[in-house]
Amino acid sequence: MSRALRVLGAALVSMSLFAVACAGSAGSELGTALQDSPQRNGAAPTTPATVEPAAEPTPPATEPTTSTGPEEDGATASGTADSAGAAQAAAEPTATTEIPEFVPPTGIVPTRIAIPTIDVDAPTIELSLAGAEPEVPVDFDDAGWYTQTRLPGEIGPAVIAGHIDSRSGPAVFARLDQLEPGDEITVTAADGESRVFEVFDAAQYPKGDLPQSVFGFGTPEPELRLITCGGTFDAEVGHYRDNYVVFARLIG
Repeated sequence: MSRALRVLGAALVSMSLFAVACAGSAGSELGTALQDSPQRNGAAPTTPATVEPAAEPTPPATEPTTSTGPEEDGATASGTADSAGAAQAAAEPTATTEIPEFVPPTGIVPTRIAIPTIDVDAPTIELSLAGAEPEVPVDFDDAGWYTQTRLPGEIGPAVIAGHIDSRSGPAVFARLDQLEPGDEITVTAADGESRVFEVFDAAQYPKGDLPQSVFGFGTPEPELRLITCGGTFDAEVGHYRDNYVVFARLIG
């Protein structure tokens, strides 16, 4: 009995010593761990790394759409309607505007000329410019129309010539230089049809140096030229040195 108690006591002592030894070893390791701890060394404690959740993808930026108000919507609708209406109007056939046919003025073959302002009322014969010298009326009381020029009343100039005087006195165009702008000249055909012209200019030129404007085209309208002698008389050659020209345009 006593012996059993001794064996039990010895076993208990051994177990106690083993427990103390284990406790000392654990305390030593814990002390070492505490000495190596960052807090004991003055360093900030480290926190365990955390895994951040992945960021969600950002949707692409889109410009905000602005809704138009009732007035803007109405203007847009009106503009669209106007455009559609214009397109429809363009597509629809329109009535063709008739352009009046151009009828050029007609002339007459003159047989008589009347200039009331200077008391002229004379027969008019046909003359030619085709010879070496322009023809002139044989009768000093006659006027003569150059057939190579325009018919009086046609577009372009018609030219009628007449003497200023004769050995016996004044001739048909003796007072031609007295005409002024606004004076009227009436040319009549054999059938009684007439053309009325109004004086707008006059000029004197040396013989043999008449400008192109006398016989050539000026403005594109019916015109009349009356031509006679002018200036001083050259007794040696028996002619006047100049020509006097009156310019008139059709008025009726």
